[in-house]
Amino acid sequence: MPPIQEPERPSVGDRCARSAAEDQTDVIDFLLSPAAYTASRGGVARYETHGALVFAAGDDVYKIKRAVRFAYMDFSTIDRRERILRRELEVNRVLAPELYLEIIPVTREPDGRLALNGSGEPVEWALHMRRFRDEDLLSSIASPGDRSSAHSR
Repeated sequence: MPPIQEPERPSVGDRCARSAAEDQTDVIDFLLSPAAYTASRGGVARYETHGALVFAAGDDVYKIKRAVRFAYMDFSTIDRRERILRRELEVNRVLAPELYLEIIPVTREPDGRLALNGSGEPVEWALHMRRFRDEDLLSSIASPGDRSSAHSR
């Protein structure tokens, strides 16, 4: 597997700054809507990290990278986010092929609406995964303060 290319070094002024190079508000609002998912029953659960947003609807999960740039991480453009998601899929599919499914576009359709895996212009990329039980999250199965757990090896 080819190594992940190092991002361009941000300027000194940007090293600690979070920079939303592209506005993702429309995409986030769309992915929070149950109507975005054809097989969804019920609501959409949202999980967040400093670099990603995860939307769980029914049996499916969609992860997008935040449009941010830190000294150690640059997801500031759609091309960078697509590239890192494809690499994440490649690496994690080896470990959990039943969970990591595909990379799909969030598209802007000719009528202006957003669609998952539509035929319009890609405005964001998402890692499509199979949902697993909340009880199987590391935060649920690891004991607080247990640094010797087999789960962390």
